[in-house]
Amino acid sequence: MIEYRIFLIEPTNGTFNRGKLVNVGFVEGLKLYNFDCVIIHDVDLIPEHEKNIYECSDQPRHMAVNMNKFKYKLLYREYFGGACAMKTEQFKKINGFNNMYWGWGAEDDDLYRRVIINGLKVVRYDESITRYYMSLHSHDSINPVNPCRFKLFNYYQNRTREEGLNTLKYSLEKIIFERLFTKIVVNLLEEEAMKKLHDLVIPTNEPCKVEKLG
Repeated sequence: MIEYRIFLIEPTNGTFNRGKLVNVGFVEGLKLYNFDCVIIHDVDLIPEHEKNIYECSDQPRHMAVNMNKFKYKLLYREYFGGACAMKTEQFKKINGFNNMYWGWGAEDDDLYRRVIINGLKVVRYDESITRYYMSLHSHDSINPVNPCRFKLFNYYQNRTREEGLNTLKYSLEKIIFERLFTKIVVNLLEEEAMKKLHDLVIPTNEPCKVEKLG
């Protein structure tokens, strides 16, 4: 028998920040339950194969390898998005997600790099069982493409300890215990975070431009 709990992390307002929401869920979840495995999962993904077991392995595991959105092909080798599994101690070791990726893009690539830098590796099951269906939906207005994502990615290349679980700041609004899941509503303190972003990484008078990752 597997003991588990589903957490839904919902921001009160502002720009979407997937990485920071996951960090909040990790921290608040551990306050309630002593988990040893964490599954990070987008809400719009449905697994298609019963052998894609939801469990952790000795290394961080990428679960959503092949999605209908990408014609059931791995997007690129460093892609680590959609759904992944990590032991609690592994997530702590890599310092969680970077909190500074506001809007869409690059937080998953940053997470992959954190795994590698910390001496771990990403493993994947056979592509025949790692198939996911992504439900179709329009692009959310609170999740615009982040024009600074590549600049952020390059800035934090050797600074994984400077941003993550150890710098996480938020305001917990409420926790709702439903029968099948726990809903955590949180204020991500975007205004304070944006000031830090522009003070440390990207000056307000320096426009972001398209750059390559790496």
